[in-house]
Amino acid sequence: TPGALAERLRRLLDEPPFDRALWGVAIMDPSGRVVFERNGDRLFVPASNIKLVVSAAATALLPPDFRFRTSVYGTGVVQDSVLSGDLVLYGRGDPSLSNRFYPDRLSAFALLADSLRARGLRRVAGDLVGDASYFDSTTVHPSWESYDLSWWYAAPVSALAFNDNSVDFRISPTIPGAPPVITFEPDLGLVRFTNAARTVPVDSPRTMDFRRLPGTNVIRADGDVPADARPWSENVSVHDGAAWATAAFRRALEHAGITVSGLTRTTYDPGATAPARASAALAELWSPPLHDLIEPILRVSHNWYAEMLLKTLGRELRGVGSWDSGLAV
Repeated sequence: TPGALAERLRRLLDEPPFDRALWGVAIMDPSGRVVFERNGDRLFVPASNIKLVVSAAATALLPPDFRFRTSVYGTGVVQDSVLSGDLVLYGRGDPSLSNRFYPDRLSAFALLADSLRARGLRRVAGDLVGDASYFDSTTVHPSWESYDLSWWYAAPVSALAFNDNSVDFRISPTIPGAPPVITFEPDLGLVRFTNAARTVPVDSPRTMDFRRLPGTNVIRADGDVPADARPWSENVSVHDGAAWATAAFRRALEHAGITVSGLTRTTYDPGATAPARASAALAELWSPPLHDLIEPILRVSHNWYAEMLLKTLGRELRGVGSWDSGLAV
């Protein structure tokens, strides 16, 4: 009965070690009647357990066979191996375009490029356009802490994305007084990196940190690395996920022998490429199934995957790929 349930919960929460925690609990029956509450009207910072709610909602509300689709369109015709217009890369929120799900970082885009080459495409006369308009253009939530914005767990949440919208650094100490060796991947020509860190004697504190200048891809490493530190990796967010993904696709096109004569640019305007998207796609890539994409959220508490899924819920069920729409779902 509700009374018995409430009494069991009261006893549980009042026993060690649970009596040392601050609990916010509100339990309702299917009719909406509250059967138990403790601090049920208090505001808490819920943190990562909200990922359970997002994952459960996606599992319950999206189709069981749901997969993300990334498409390539042309604004002109392909004739004599040349596309007369622009090539459009259109993202729909796929978070998996990385080496987490593919053999290497560029493999997903290589599959698209290979499909285009198989159709006979060798040159794009116009521009390469990355279209991220499936979600809104607010890619960084205004409530996020400014320090966090340099890191993978606060990477921009964009409908067109690549490599968790982050760049991967590898750090190794050298000898005291010299800079550590710091390399990064992928190098797509968008990141400007300065290594101002130094190697310090054995057993010194490790204070090295990365900072990305707001609104840019200018990244700097400062601080100390002990000479006996084991090499490790850090993942720093990029400024513009759509530009990051489009640059990666251009690199994959180059590797496939497809030349783009024009510029690389991006758009968040849903109407910008609508005529091209009204025709059949030149190539498409489908993501792994939803249950595989939820695993990083629940296994390693991956913020960015959860944010991408939240905007996906908004877009798929409310028609708007925004945080407000996702939260409403």
